[in-house]
Amino acid sequence: GPASAAQPEPTPEQRAAMLKEWLAASRANLRTYQWVETTTVSKDGEQKSQKQATCFYGPDGTLQKVPIDVGGQQQDAGRDPLLGRRMRAAAKQDAVDYIQSAVELVHDYVPPDPARLQQAVAAGKLSVSVLAPGQTVQLNFADYLKPGDQLSARIATQTNQLLGLGVASYVDTPSDAVQLDVTMGLLADGTLYEAQSVLSAPAQGLTVTVTNGAYSKLGH
Repeated sequence: GPASAAQPEPTPEQRAAMLKEWLAASRANLRTYQWVETTTVSKDGEQKSQKQATCFYGPDGTLQKVPIDVGGQQQDAGRDPLLGRRMRAAAKQDAVDYIQSAVELVHDYVPPDPARLQQAVAAGKLSVSVLAPGQTVQLNFADYLKPGDQLSARIATQTNQLLGLGVASYVDTPSDAVQLDVTMGLLADGTLYEAQSVLSAPAQGLTVTVTNGAYSKLGH
């Protein structure tokens, strides 16, 4: 059709500003909800652990997480000789520390911080790629949290709705690459939330999946 009839395409900076406003509004709305977060850790394709927590924002605005006991996680057959068990315990502790770092990393990027997005824009670190002409664009924020990382936001071209997030980052050093893929969901009132975040650390054979669900209004 004739271009004159269409709305002018927003600039990347305008899209970033809209995204920032939307994230801030959704974050404010989420303070009126509680939900269940399920964190599943798999190593080399085998599920190693699963934890659940009830999440809600406290009066001071910090996110509270109350663990839900899923039971039976702490069993150790204990048939190994002591030395083998010690070595395994040390290796296990390293793995636990790494997994803890990986889980924390997910929460460093998700949900995105509007102030950090603004910093990236101000520093000229924003670029745009078209994923599907007229349907989906991706805003890329380089050096979002760490040097050399990138947070990207997939956005519906027409509605400017956030569809998903992608992160390319690392836990300790850039050679220790991790990828994060986030699928967004919408609550009935239009509040945006992270339905599922999948972090993969290929070098470690590790996958951490964080799923949020069972949203309900606080006090109901």
